[in-house]
Amino acid sequence: MQWNFSVEQALGASQTLKLMYVGSAGRRLLFTHFVFPPTNPNFSLGNGLDLTSGRASSNYQAFQTQFQKRLSHGLQTLASYTWSHSIDDGSNNFGSDQLLRGSSDFDIRHNFQMALTYDIPGSYANPFLAGAFKHWGADARVSAQSALPVEIVCAQCLVLPDGQAIDLRPNLVSGVPVYLYGAQYPGGRILNFNAFVFDLTGAQGNLPRNFARGFGSAQLDLAVRREFPLGERLRLQFRAEAFNILNHPNFGTVDSSLGDGPFTITTMNGKTTYSGFGGATNTLNNSLSGNTGSLSPLYQTGGPRSLQLALKLLF
Repeated sequence: MQWNFSVEQALGASQTLKLMYVGSAGRRLLFTHFVFPPTNPNFSLGNGLDLTSGRASSNYQAFQTQFQKRLSHGLQTLASYTWSHSIDDGSNNFGSDQLLRGSSDFDIRHNFQMALTYDIPGSYANPFLAGAFKHWGADARVSAQSALPVEIVCAQCLVLPDGQAIDLRPNLVSGVPVYLYGAQYPGGRILNFNAFVFDLTGAQGNLPRNFARGFGSAQLDLAVRREFPLGERLRLQFRAEAFNILNHPNFGTVDSSLGDGPFTITTMNGKTTYSGFGGATNTLNNSLSGNTGSLSPLYQTGGPRSLQLALKLLF
């Protein structure tokens, strides 16, 4: 089920502002539950069933705003901001021990995007100056978003008498900081291993689902272009593009398993390695490539600064 409401207001002849409310709700969503029949000898030693049923639900609420400036005096702009909250009790149907309502795995509270295009003006009587300085333009794109949730568990850290290995949800230790900050940590922050403790008797802890957050991301891309008219319908465009021109570091996946032990920093032969619970395990572009398997890290957002040159034939 989906519903939305929007209001749009013109700001002069070439600008518009739009405000939107967007909502959706999912019911009877697929959920796969691991079942271990306790009295059937055919399901001993941890063997069980995958039972799929329509028991999960979801809810999404968002406020969106968009500013658009149509092409005027060589400038064109599109900017949008979204505040949203996605809640469910199971973000995928690949299998889980239990349904537990909380922020979705893909919940991003704040998302800002802006694109800007500018055709540099100028009129030159001299043919040489006109050929050198006309038909130049610049493009910019800004993207920034808040962090994704981190689901903290102790992966298969307890084996029950029937052979079932289960993921435990820890308890939150009162009075202990959830995050530790310092320049020695990737991204300047890690989750504090000592802030969580699990019950080895098999009882699930009180930590809410997707309680912690990883790292946000921000990136500025710039491009400079020059067009060469080749008759009335044909143009050759040269582009010099810089992705993440400020070389802002963006971190991706965070180690969320308490079973991996405390975060450690090891330096050997001049090389530093990071391992253990709570720290970033990769940059954002490598994390996205690993999750989707579709694009090389070179072409994913969130990577180090990269430059490219391009020629386009427009007709």
